[in-house]
Order: sequence, then C-alpha cells, then structure tokens
Amino acid sequence: MVQSGPTRVAIIDVDGLILNTPFVGPLSCGENPVALFREKLDAVARDKCVKAVVLRINSPGGGVAACISMRHDLERFKACTKLPVVACLMDTAAGGAYYLASGADQIVAGPATVTGGVGVILNLAVWFGLQVLFAELKPARFLGAAVDLPVLASANLPAMALAAACAVAVFRLKFGMIPVLLAAALAGVVYALVLSA
Repeated sequence: MVQSGPTRVAIIDVDGLILNTPFVGPLSCGENPVALFREKLDAVARDKCVKAVVLRINSPGGGVAACISMRHDLERFKACTKLPVVACLMDTAAGGAYYLASGADQIVAGPATVTGGVGVILNLAVWFGLQVLFAELKPARFLGAAVDLPVLASANLPAMALAAACAVAVFRLKFGMIPVLLAAALAGVVYALVLSA
C-alpha cells in the first residue's frame, strides 16, 4: 500500500507465519511471504515519490532461512534506496519477525504488542514434542549443556507416524499448517480414547 500524493510513505505489511513456501488451504492467502515481501520492496524502490517506508509487522516469526532472507532483502533495499524504514510492531512480532524489524532504522511498538525471542518457544515445542514421541527421556550433557536425550526403546510409534504424516502434509503436499495441526490433535484424541476403552 502506498499513500497518494507527490511525496508518499509506503506501508508494507508482514502478516502471519514467515515461511519460504506458498500457503494453501483454509485461512491462507496462497502466496509465498518471502517472495511477496521482495515484490513489495521492489515496487517501492521503483516509485520515486516514496520518501519513507513503514513495515507493519504482525507475525509470530517463522522459518530461520525465510526470516534471514527477508532481513537481507530489507538491508539491500535500504542500501539501494537510502530511504528511512520504520518497523511498526502490531499485535505480535516475535522471533524471526522481530529479527526482521531490527533491520529497520526505528522500531515502534504499542503497550499491547507481544514480542520476544523464538528460542524459548522453539525449545518448549521441542521438549513437549519429545515428551509425546518418547515415553522416557534421559538427562545428559552435550557440549557442556544439560539436555534430555530420548531413549529410543521408549518410542511412541503411532505418535511418530502422525508427526511424519503432518510433516508430509505441510511441506510436501502444501496443506495449510492450521488444518493439519487441528487434524493431528483430533487424531491424537481419537487414539487416546481408543486406548482407554
């Protein structure tokens, strides 16, 4: 979006999960967020009436490579155009989304903005995933850090099969992440009910 008039401020929205893949399925726009961001930057760079850019970010982050790629695109854009860039953090700007915002000249956030690092969320997700996939974890030291290593003999094979099916559905078949996660949760509940009966 670009304001009209002889001098303009371009507004570039970065919404949703940042992955270098087109989203398909319900609740998706069907576009690759990395490619879309690059196209928007290119369009702004060609418009000589634009005097500043506002990045409106509302994202929980996403893939590491995708976020790094967008940050590099932003840095190249700033180097080529010399335009000031302000990142406006909306509801959520965490992890890779905040990393993208840190490439701007200024960052503005409201009191209700949720922002933070992806490491905590990712580490908790890995830990909970290990709890589901393996019945037993063994404390160990790895590169000087305390880690929980799975005991392979305690593997939950149905949970592993479901995790593999979800990965194929999202990354190979290009289904939307939210429907896949909802279907996986439903399958897990049905499986638990069958086991308890």
